[in-house]
This record gives sequence, C-alpha cells and structure tokens, in this order.
Amino acid sequence: MAEFLQQPSVHIVASEADVAAELKLLGVAPSAQPATPGPVLSVHRQGANTDYYYLYNQTVVTPQGEPANLFDPNPGSPIDTTFTLEGHGQPYLLNTWTGQISPIATYANTANTVTVHVALPADGSEVVAVTSDAVPFSDPRLVGGCAGSRRHLGEKQLRMTTGASTGRMS
Repeated sequence: MAEFLQQPSVHIVASEADVAAELKLLGVAPSAQPATPGPVLSVHRQGANTDYYYLYNQTVVTPQGEPANLFDPNPGSPIDTTFTLEGHGQPYLLNTWTGQISPIATYANTANTVTVHVALPADGSEVVAVTSDAVPFSDPRLVGGCAGSRRHLGEKQLRMTTGASTGRMS
C-alpha cells in the first residue's frame, strides 16, 4: 500500500467532503455540474446522439461529524438551482412514470453544454435528455406539455418552470 500511495497519480484528501475540490484541482469536472453545491446525485449515460441524466436529490444524508449514511432519517430539503450538462442540442424532460416527453423551453447552451433549471423536492428525481437528434422525441403521442405545466409523480409533484436565460426545469 505504501508503494501505491507514492504514485504521482494518487491524491489523498482528509475527508470525503474534500474530494470534489481535489478533483477540480486536477481538472476533472462532473458531466452534470450544479451552479451551487448540493446533495443531488447524477448518473450520466450516452446514446448515439443523446445524453441522458438521472438527477436525484438525496437530501442531507450526513450529519456533521458522522460518516455518510444513505439511510439517514433526515427528511432533507428541496433544491432549486441550475445544472450545466455535457451534450448539445435540445433538452427534454422524460417522465419515468407516464412515459411522456416534454421539451424544455428555456435553457442556455454552448458548443458542448446545456444549462437547465432544476428544482427537486427532498428525495425527488427526474430524467433529462439532451439530444442533437429530436426524431426519437418527436412522436406526438409521447411529447406533450411545456414549461409551466405540472406532472404528478405518485405523492410527489414535479413542477416545470422557466427561468431567465439559463433556467428550466423543476
């Protein structure tokens, strides 16, 4: 182990909370970057012309001074921020309960990223697709609603809103 720790590619941090800062120093950025740090976990998958993001507000799961615990009874808090996602093209909200696909009306983009507004209740989640090929998302039986509409997800509610220049989904 001592030999491993001496390798130039090995970096040691004092705690899990320091990992993000160390990765940033090394030039490693997440594919889903929140505007403000928070408890949202993301999973990024790629298709031929589409990037898919699963965003989950795990809430506050680690009381100060205790080890991380995903089964913490703390009910947590909602989040309301923007996320910059790797990918280019039109973002869509994919409703995993109904199968409905809604184009995200308000977003900002660069050559390689799309920024959308995300607001999730505690333990809330959503799936965003960013695609340069809208054909798979153009079936009128699947596409419906736009910013300002409401979708019910069991006991939780997903509310889509528009923001100024970089906002979108909640």
